[in-house]
Amino acid sequence: MTTYTEPGRALDFLISEAPGTLSRDTVTLAAGTGTVLAGTVLGALASGKYAAFDEDDSSDGPSTASAILCYDTDITADATATVISRLAEVDGNLLVWASANDAGDKTAGITELASQFIVVR
Repeated sequence: MTTYTEPGRALDFLISEAPGTLSRDTVTLAAGTGTVLAGTVLGALASGKYAAFDEDDSSDGPSTASAILCYDTDITADATATVISRLAEVDGNLLVWASANDAGDKTAGITELASQFIVVR
């Protein structure tokens, strides 16, 4: 028998958020390759677009965590996406981090999210 592992779903990471749409914003994700998964920790680029958070990126990259992607998004071209950007509780076990981030980078990202009142549990 084949074992099926169900992939994560949109907003699985979200424990609670503020009423209405107070916790959410619509942003532009910078073009890249493939699909960015729901729950990916994002940071803002100097251009105002967002990309996967990378604590160690010292150039134009998003070295400050500031949002979490709500839905899987294809970024073969710039794409509009909904993010959690403030006033929310999230499950840290369900967040998606860029592969370049080590444990220290994730800890820094969690601290930066807390400054946006996004509490990682």
